[in-house]
Amino acid sequence: MLPGFLSTSVMALDNNPTAQISYTQANKVDPQLQYLSIWSELYPKEGLMSGDDYLMYTIDKGCCITIAPTVVFRRSAFDLVGRFLDELCYNSFDFNMWIRIANRFDIYFIKQILVNYRLHDKQMSKEHWFTKGYPTGRLATMFELIKACCLKLEDDEIKNDPEKQNYLLRKISLFNKQASEYARTLIAGL
Repeated sequence: MLPGFLSTSVMALDNNPTAQISYTQANKVDPQLQYLSIWSELYPKEGLMSGDDYLMYTIDKGCCITIAPTVVFRRSAFDLVGRFLDELCYNSFDFNMWIRIANRFDIYFIKQILVNYRLHDKQMSKEHWFTKGYPTGRLATMFELIKACCLKLEDDEIKNDPEKQNYLLRKISLFNKQASEYARTLIAGL
């Protein structure tokens, strides 16, 4: 965490009482803290967003847009949605939490870089997301994205909007196809 991370995150939550979670932009750094790159260009514009908008943005981008070291959330959200779970996959328990929170609450994104995310050979992210030919993290992400689409399909607003329903069904089909490709890479003869 960089100076100001906690105070900026808490202020964002204090100033936006409907937000139950805040997250920031981050740098990727090596074990010696040397800058490698910005974490992602996929983030939405800064500020408060509804949980619905967060889920739709995540579904649209086809990935988890929030990394755990940048997150601060209210204890009340934790008490209401429960603890981190490996409900679908061991290596996507944080993404699962963000989806469950966004399904019920607003979220606040802080565009400022307030975290250096250290990449090293023994971390879960390296093993499951950044190792070529071993796409377990990407497979887990597809399962979580399918869950996010299913949650959205249960919304009353979506039930009355055939265009959004069709969009979500197309995304489920796409995520399912990608999950199948990752599974075939992992399991010979599948």
